[in-house]
Amino acid sequence: MISLLPFVLDASVIGKLALDEPGAPAARAWNLENAGEAMHAPTLAYSEVGRILQKAKRGASIKALAAMHERVFEDIQLVEPRWADGPEVWGMADGLSFYDAEYVRLAQRLGGVLVTADRKMAERARKQGVQVKEF
Repeated sequence: MISLLPFVLDASVIGKLALDEPGAPAARAWNLENAGEAMHAPTLAYSEVGRILQKAKRGASIKALAAMHERVFEDIQLVEPRWADGPEVWGMADGLSFYDAEYVRLAQRLGGVLVTADRKMAERARKQGVQVKEF
């Protein structure tokens, strides 16, 4: 599939790309279908997904976790937050965590599609005029 819009993946979806959990097969199929498309995430996703993997794979070797973590981010461009976006992020944080509001704001700023498995984030993004792909 060729998209003209960039995708912004949140940690809930990136985690599904690495783990066997509900919704993971659909997320992986979507990811394969959209291979080569512009995939983005705010830098905070790197830490959030690291924690998701750490919790889900208790007892796994650090080396295995690190390899899984790097592999899942291979095709995702991490985007630094912008100071200028602060007011918009705070405005979106009414009803969302500041973390989640960063994902919504990045999708809005890039004119892209937010890809999430978080229903609350998806609803808030739609209210902000952001296109959403929800798992």
